[in-house]
Amino acid sequence: MSEVVSFTKYKKDKEVTENVARELDNIFQATDQVLDVLQENFDEGISIGILDGQLQVASTFDDYDLMVAMLEDALYQVKNEY
Repeated sequence: MSEVVSFTKYKKDKEVTENVARELDNIFQATDQVLDVLQENFDEGISIGILDGQLQVASTFDDYDLMVAMLEDALYQVKNEY
């Protein structure tokens, strides 16, 4: 038996993959720009966003424990001040 290959489906799948790649590239570029602004204006900073229902976090530093502490402090302030 032979297998039927749909070139139309392949083209659509490829277009979807290319669109997703472009969108992700735009998101990474925007995140890089935000981090650049944070680095220019603050000692340390965190960028937080939601993408497809998932939390996306980027920071100007690599200290995981400091990042968690800053996020906890931010959540505490939002909970108690808003």
